[in-house]
Amino acid sequence: MSKIQKVRQWLLIGKCLTVRDSVAMFGYYRLSAGISKLRKDGMNIETLRVPTKDGTTYAIYYMEGEK
Repeated sequence: MSKIQKVRQWLLIGKCLTVRDSVAMFGYYRLSAGISKLRKDGMNIETLRVPTKDGTTYAIYYMEGEK
């Protein structure tokens, strides 16, 4: 199973995912590119932007209806 397929399966079972999670669990560093591809393939993936203490944000990806 490819890394992007693992991400797809993870999201389909209702789990959310960050880049840090993606790297730790799947060794997948290009999560935003993978999410873009999955969206083009018809998946309804939402993005939640979370602010950090230093003023930056990070993304949490999840399927609509999940969180």
